[in-house]
Amino acid sequence: MKKLLKRLWISLALVVALGFLLIGGVKSTGKTHSYPQLKASCDDALSKSPTSSALDTWLHVNQISPRRMTGPLDESFKGILVANGISSADANRAASCTYFGSLHVRGGFLSTHVAYGYFVFSADGALIDYSLHDIYY
Repeated sequence: MKKLLKRLWISLALVVALGFLLIGGVKSTGKTHSYPQLKASCDDALSKSPTSSALDTWLHVNQISPRRMTGPLDESFKGILVANGISSADANRAASCTYFGSLHVRGGFLSTHVAYGYFVFSADGALIDYSLHDIYY
């Protein structure tokens, strides 16, 4: 009887410890934005100032490491832009593109939730078009 009670207490302690680890893991990732928050803050920043410098500020504030591609953009990259919601006319006009991928955002239990985005600019740094997306896997 004592062995059974001892095993029960050990099992209960393990379950509680696992629960604390799980809750701690959720809390530690709680500093990241959810996709809707990220999208809303991006829309707000770019509606106030649709320029590459405004995007750079937004990326820095949100601790996002972007990649940049300067023109002329090759046809395969233009195809990627079009597949992600940028019109082909805007992709053809683009002098540069700033993009990011695999940004972990809050959301999804027992799955990975990431965001990615493409921002195309004219030669003078004015925003032409952009698209933000999120995926679960």
